[in-house]
Parts: sequence; structure tokens; C-alpha cells
Amino acid sequence: MKFTMDPADLKEAVRFALTAMATRPTSPIMGGILFSATGEGVTASGSDYEKVGSLTVNADVSEPGEALLNGLMLSKAIGKFRSSKPVTVIVEDKKAHLSQNAVKFNISAMPAEEYPRDLVGNVRTVGTIRGEEFAKLIRSASVSTDNGAANLPELECARVELGQKLAIMSTDRYQLSLGEIDWEPVEEMSHAMSVHGDWIRSVAKTVAGHTELFIGENNGEPTRFGVTSGPYSTSVTLTAGKYPKIRSLFSNNDADACDYNLKELTGAIDVAAALLDDKNTPVLFEGQDGETTVSGGADEADSKATLTGTLEDTFRFAVNPQRILSVIRVTDGETIRITPNGNKPLWVTSPEGGTDHLVMPVRLP
Repeated sequence: MKFTMDPADLKEAVRFALTAMATRPTSPIMGGILFSATGEGVTASGSDYEKVGSLTVNADVSEPGEALLNGLMLSKAIGKFRSSKPVTVIVEDKKAHLSQNAVKFNISAMPAEEYPRDLVGNVRTVGTIRGEEFAKLIRSASVSTDNGAANLPELECARVELGQKLAIMSTDRYQLSLGEIDWEPVEEMSHAMSVHGDWIRSVAKTVAGHTELFIGENNGEPTRFGVTSGPYSTSVTLTAGKYPKIRSLFSNNDADACDYNLKELTGAIDVAAALLDDKNTPVLFEGQDGETTVSGGADEADSKATLTGTLEDTFRFAVNPQRILSVIRVTDGETIRITPNGNKPLWVTSPEGGTDHLVMPVRLP
């Protein structure tokens, strides 16, 4: 196998393949990136059995073929290609030779024939979507996935629903997010799938323009969900488990809302949380006559900031600053809307529409 390509393309192909690979592979073979060189370019693929990722990039292929190279070792090597001049890769006699002018690396090749095939299985395209809108939805609606602290795998997932709309939701039990957008399904369907939050957030970094969504099935039930956008393709095995029924929690919001300038609110929370010695210590919101004070701290040290809101009524609630900032920072627009509702969850959204969030307040004495 022999090909020449732009070093930036080679680095991106390796980077993307590594996103689907385990940090600690189960075997040396699964620590490898499979390269396939054809007349259409070079495809780099990686997998940890559950995730599969591949990227096809342009290359001048003089000798088609396949090669399996250690991903981490390869990543270290190509990181040393500093110039923009083409990189040549030659694989022969169980060795890969990489060169760019005077910089040369030799890496042992693993047996490509031992790499598992058909990891994705039989899949079918179920619809298309605009990549930019999909990425925006992912970033905002997957923000509430659990970080693993709850030790509940289903809460580390985002829930993807495919129907008349494409919806994504997430929760760690203390905050919830739900967003949906239009898409173009190939047929009427109703699927609900749990995919790991880290995986779907990585999807948001590569989708753009025309994007296809596909699923793999077993006996008519989805078992895999994937995305192809341009030269990027990635998929993941669905996570089993009963996902919390959170959609109904967004259906009742009768309390009056308060609109704030998003930057001013972010700044006020940052000030109120500046002297807290524990990131889980809440900040206190107190509103009256269109003015809100956000404060934090105790006898030893405290801080507060005041800003203008649109709600004239009196309200008071406490909330974890990191939680409310996490949803504020994925909200677009200049204005953000918060609905205080006693000890019930705070409804946080943009007046212009988009993803809705619920954040549990901290109960006041």
C-alpha cells in the first residue's frame, strides 16, 4: 500500500478514528486504526466494538491496499509533521514507513486480516437533517446527562426520539433538557433510543450540511444508531435500560417567567459563586419589583450582584450555580427566561424557542 496526502487530512483521519476507540483496548488489534486505500481516497477506521468511526480523505493512491497501524503510536508520529508538505505512507514487509522530507518514521504493521469486519452490521438510512441544526440541538439538549456519579448507565445517555420531529433529551435527575427540530424521515416511524452522551456530543463536532441518520435493527427493533455527514461516519450500539419518562414534566408551566439579559445573568451568577468553597453550595435569587439580587457565601465571606429582570412579583429560590450555568451556556440569543416556581423545578429557556431545561432548586429552610 502506498499513498501521499496532505498532513492535515492524515491527522484528522487519525484523530477521528481514535474517537471511536477505547482508551485501554481489549486487545492490541483493537488498538489499531485500519487504513483502506482505494482509487476514491484513504479511509481510516477505529472501533471499540460498540462505537465505530471512519473518515475518508483525499489522497494520491499509487498502490491500493489495507494496513492496520497502532493508533496512539501513529498519532504521536504524525504530530511531528510540522510543515504543510505532503506525507507519504508506504506499507510493505509488515512495516509502515511515513515520511515528510527529512522527517521519517517506521512503525510495525499489525495483521489487517485479524481486524473484525462488519462491526456496523446491516443498517438502513432513516432520514436526513441539516448538520448545523443537528449539532446545535445536540449541544443544548445533551447537557444534562449524568457524568457517571449516579452509576446508572442509562442516565449517562441522551435519549434520541425519531418521529415527526427529531428530539433529544437528557437528565441526571437534578436537571433535565428537551429539544426537538424538524428533519426529513424516509417514512413514518416512532423510535426511541438511548445513546451515550459522550458519543453524541462528539457527533456535534463533525456534522455539517447534508447529514444522513441510520439505524441497525434486530427483529424490527433498533440496536444501533449512526450518523454520516460528508466524509465522516460514526455509529454506536444502543444502551439498554429503562429511560426516565421526562417528557411529561415539560408539559405544565403556569408560573410567571422572568427574562434576563443572558450575559448579565451569567456575570451575576459568577460573582455570587466567586467566594463559595464548594461548587455544590447554592446561590440565592431574590426578586422584587423587576430587580433580582443573586448572592452567595456565608458569614466568613459573601458576594452578590444585582440585575434587572422583567418579573415584578416577589420570588426567592436557591440553585446550584454550576447546574444553572450549564444550561445558560448552551442557550442561544441575548435573552434567557427563567420561571421561578417555589420548590418546583426552574424552567430555563430562550424566549426565541429552542431547547427547554428544568433545574431542581435547592430547598430553602
